[in-house]
Amino acid sequence: MGAENSKRKSSPKAAFKKKVCSFLNLSSPPRDISSQTIERAWKEKLDSDLFIQLQRVIFKSQNSITFESFSEFYYKLVEGTVDDKASVIFSIICSKGQENADLQTLRSYVKNVLNTLINLHRGNKEFSKWNDIGRLPEFYSCEDLATYITKDLPESFSQNKLENWYNSNGIFKNVSDYVYHSAFSVYEDHRTFIPLPVS
Repeated sequence: MGAENSKRKSSPKAAFKKKVCSFLNLSSPPRDISSQTIERAWKEKLDSDLFIQLQRVIFKSQNSITFESFSEFYYKLVEGTVDDKASVIFSIICSKGQENADLQTLRSYVKNVLNTLINLHRGNKEFSKWNDIGRLPEFYSCEDLATYITKDLPESFSQNKLENWYNSNGIFKNVSDYVYHSAFSVYEDHRTFIPLPVS
């Protein structure tokens, strides 16, 4: 899906391995990264439910992950193509081996990403803009906004369908990019911006 260059193979490079080390406050790449190390880096940034969702797909019931594998995850989610990012989202919301994902699971994930965005900016002017969604007739919570953002998807959908949705959904794509650039502390290297809640 997407442009032809979106199909290039994702592989960790020295530059973003250095970024991963910086994010984890490490002087050099270790062989393995423990779940406790990731929790320390993310516990103040991510919504707790989003952290659980990410932890599940990163560690796959193990207590650690190789640095190479985590760098690959970082690359796809933060610096990868639209299709890379959509494939990570699909792996988060869909059990291994399943061909289709469930709409309610995606909505839960979207809600958790939105909650993380609000938590990152609680108390500043960007937070007030997002907080205002509670005063709009259509949106009483991030859950309502998640329902709105995903309203064009069927109850069950394939990875290709998710890629098409993600590629065409400017609101969530911008929110997701901002959240993960912030989560990995690399937003200063990118021209990301805090998206408005509705457009």
